Amino acid sequence: MIDIHSHIIYGIDDGSKSIENSLEMLRLAAEAGTTDIVASPHSNGEFQFQPDLNRERIAEIQALAPKGIHVHRGCDFHLSYENVEDAFRDPRKYTINGHNYLLVEFPDGNLIPHIGDVFERLLTMGVVPIITHPERNWMIQQNFETLAGWVKLGALVQVTGGSLTGRFGRPAQKFAVQTIEADLCHFIASDAHDTRDRHPKLRNAREFVRSKWGEATAEQLFTTNGQAVIDGVPLNLNPVKRKRWYFF
Repeated sequence: MIDIHSHIIYGIDDGSKSIENSLEMLRLAAEAGTTDIVASPHSNGEFQFQPDLNRERIAEIQALAPKGIHVHRGCDFHLSYENVEDAFRDPRKYTINGHNYLLVEFPDGNLIPHIGDVFERLLTMGVVPIITHPERNWMIQQNFETLAGWVKLGALVQVTGGSLTGRFGRPAQKFAVQTIEADLCHFIASDAHDTRDRHPKLRNAREFVRSKWGEATAEQLFTTNGQAVIDGVPLNLNPVKRKRWYFF
């Protein structure tokens, strides 16, 4: 599996607190079947994004990581005015591996006016926004068609594995399922912050998807699409044929 969203770099934001914690998170991820993981620290009003320090610590934990797991650089990019203006100047400062995919996070409980215009401008610059965990934003939960409109523009969607398994409550789980049913989910990632409550293990979420929608869907959401992001190549957005499951 390829995990495109985690807070695995220690001492940077509200994720890992120590190098030992980072290495334990990598061990748990690897044991659960993850081969690649994106270290995506926050860039918001609370945490400053530090690209050079991020690279240094990624190299440090990669050198000590379990065999078979690779750490990539990225950013959990908060859609604030200051951030967006900086991204327009230098988008690949924030994108995954410096390619063309950018994780974007909405403020809790807020839909930014004219965000479609921001997405369109990024797309014209060759940068594809990946909306992170919309199922956990109560305003987006009330605006499913708005999310569908952003995807129609060209944005992509990442759902948190823990949302599918119930970690973030019934509304988040229901919305996450709806995105998969409507072909609006393109990635499932851990958004891992620690080793226990918000851990990097995706195996249970993958089994949930496989059991409800089939192996082809699980492979697409946990591996194939993530590999395209890591490599900086276009996704195959043709919906897979899958068995349907309805959430009651």
